[in-house]
Amino acid sequence: MSWHAEREAARGSGDRLRKVAVFGNAGGGKSTLARRLAEVTGLPLYPLDAIQYRTGGGEVPHEEYLKKHAELLRQDTWIIDGFGCVASAWERFAVADTLIYIDLPLLTHFRWVTKRLAKGLFIGGGRPGTGSLSPRDPPRGFTI
Repeated sequence: MSWHAEREAARGSGDRLRKVAVFGNAGGGKSTLARRLAEVTGLPLYPLDAIQYRTGGGEVPHEEYLKKHAELLRQDTWIIDGFGCVASAWERFAVADTLIYIDLPLLTHFRWVTKRLAKGLFIGGGRPGTGSLSPRDPPRGFTI
């Protein structure tokens, strides 16, 4: 089956959002947009940082990340925020019914990343949205 045919098959019935991939450069507002979209649609939100990195910033072994990513893709509905590795990104793009690419001017990305860094250094805390992953609980049996 061709990539285009797979995408059309993945769309299912109607134009309702079911599987949304949000990606783009750092500091573009991906996480903010993904969180808001999850609130509005009720779709579960999965930031890739939560499956790529352990608490404290240590990286998850690549095979473990790929396994968790594949589990996410098998879910009926999701919003996945982030890029991950190239191979997992292409897998995600192939099954998503909606792709949202954030592409703002480079200076905007620079300002927003700098602002996030300064907040983290002087105010404390990590990136926003790293607490609860979803407005709903993750699918049954799925752990991050």
